[in-house]
Amino acid sequence: MSARLRVCAEPFAPDNCSALPQFHLRSPQDGRCRPTYCGPRAPQAPASGKTQLALPCSSPGGIDIVTSKRKIDPLSCLQRIGYMAAFSALAAFAVPVAAQQTDSASILIYDASGSMWGQIDGGITKVEVARDVIGDFFVSRDNAVPLGVIAYGHNRRGDCSDIETIASVGMNNPSDLSARLNRLNPRGMTPITDSLTLAASMIPPTAESADIILVTDGLETCDADPCALAAQLAQEGIAIRAHVVGFGLTSQEAEAMSCVADATGGLLLTPQTGQELADALDQIAAVQPASDAKPAQEAFFDMGPNAEAGHTYEISYHGTARPDSYAGFTPRGGDMPSVSPSFGVVGGAGAAGNNPFSKTAPSEPGEYDLIMVAYDGSIIARQPIEVVAPSNGFDAIGSVEPDKRFQFSWRGPNQVGQRIVIARPGAAPNDYESDWGQPYSNRQTQRMGLRPPPSPASMSSATSRATSRRSCSSVNSA
Repeated sequence: MSARLRVCAEPFAPDNCSALPQFHLRSPQDGRCRPTYCGPRAPQAPASGKTQLALPCSSPGGIDIVTSKRKIDPLSCLQRIGYMAAFSALAAFAVPVAAQQTDSASILIYDASGSMWGQIDGGITKVEVARDVIGDFFVSRDNAVPLGVIAYGHNRRGDCSDIETIASVGMNNPSDLSARLNRLNPRGMTPITDSLTLAASMIPPTAESADIILVTDGLETCDADPCALAAQLAQEGIAIRAHVVGFGLTSQEAEAMSCVADATGGLLLTPQTGQELADALDQIAAVQPASDAKPAQEAFFDMGPNAEAGHTYEISYHGTARPDSYAGFTPRGGDMPSVSPSFGVVGGAGAAGNNPFSKTAPSEPGEYDLIMVAYDGSIIARQPIEVVAPSNGFDAIGSVEPDKRFQFSWRGPNQVGQRIVIARPGAAPNDYESDWGQPYSNRQTQRMGLRPPPSPASMSSATSRATSRRSCSSVNSA
């Protein structure tokens, strides 16, 4: 049974969450006003139900909020929220109670950046087409599902904080929504990540599912990572789907935005005309509401469940990453480890990181995770990997002629600094014959030739690195 509480409308900024409001709640036991938590949405009622939280601490009115099973704002303290979270928290108090009690909601994000003045086939600007199509969408969609609208880039040039709530989530009049959008004049940046953050903060507390519809004609132009945020949205306590409607996007641009839809189970659509834009919005409107049960997601990394200790792997991944993102192995459930051959920057030229990237599995077998970490330290993806003991060694060689070169194959991690040598059984690691070789790549199985000593003897071929001998095979020179 849900509990009711009265939420104070007075936000303040605590030290550990300087960018977010913290709600004050008054206790009827002692009449004192106490802070509760950081976050752009209202808190849940106490589990005990003994404390009935009353009027706002410093304002004459309050808003009844019905609590739900949803987790308390996992997006709190995101570095990118800035002042917008405080604005959205206060804006939430204006949402009608009926809208907050719905099972689902939709938020449309409208691109009003300067690039929307670009023309499509026929010489018509994208903003003119979008105004007409989205206006029709407001009329034709199921208005029983509450809708909120956000726009960005329409007030100031070069300002990544130029994001505005055009309409709070609720039963809004379609004609009024169209009129508000038609008054927007595209001129600024494309802050997609912060707009998605604001949209997530507007979802009513009782909603069991929500759809965010991003209509954009370009990629993120501010210093933010929409892929990292999408991964965090996927961990919310309710089912949030972020649909990307890339109006006029190229295939390369669409691929860069695919991570947002893939991580949240949304649709990625790339309309190039007004009719295709209308069809795309209708397709999203026809999608059944998402359920709390998350569908099985495709593995982020293109790698099996096991890796051999000490072996180097070329690891592909889905979506895109920045060159300054980090990736590699960390102990199961661990955070970002120190830089090592097993963990480091993805690297790459331009805006996209290397795909695939190369990393060496840890030398000690055990349970690990393969992780991708964004530039701000947030973990984009985590995939369990078991590091197993390597199956290194030489194929059987047998007897060879003295002082005559012979061919053999071996399997090993083949790292820089290793040598393939011929040595007498029991010899010290650095005591080997004059003819030796090095792996010519980090490919696991390789073949090469060595020359045994001129005098007949029992020898061993060995993989040597530093002062440790890794594996041996008997060689009889007779």
